[in-house]
Amino acid sequence: MLETTFIAIFTAIYTIGTFLLWWTTKKSVELTRYELQQLRDQLQSETFQEIIRSHRDVYSFLLSHEKLSLELAKGAGIKIDDFYRQIVGTFLINHASLLFHLNKYKTMDPDQWENTIVDMKEMFQWPIVRKRWDQVSHLHPKVFQKFIKDNIL
Repeated sequence: MLETTFIAIFTAIYTIGTFLLWWTTKKSVELTRYELQQLRDQLQSETFQEIIRSHRDVYSFLLSHEKLSLELAKGAGIKIDDFYRQIVGTFLINHASLLFHLNKYKTMDPDQWENTIVDMKEMFQWPIVRKRWDQVSHLHPKVFQKFIKDNIL
């Protein structure tokens, strides 16, 4: 009888230990998954910011080099004023896209997001931005296109 009691107690302790090991492993895997998702979002956000920063640098360079801008406008067969409008419109749309993605990846202050939407609605009413959006919207990610269509326009 003592032997049976000992085996029962040992089995109970072993079962509880196995359950606790399973539970801690499960929690560890969940935490690792969460951390990997956060890392992925952070990397995507940083990559997107770097792309936008690169575009901004190119557009700023063009805006500050009139001769080059004239040549590019001539090569594109458009007036220089239209060329500058395209650059400024694209610059502003890319800025809106950056803000959208900062919010999406939760790297933007959530309290600021509602004000940002109001600003975007106003900005997308400007003819220079609206016209450029009609020309380049297909170049932006579908999720951003949908956001603009459903929430801004």
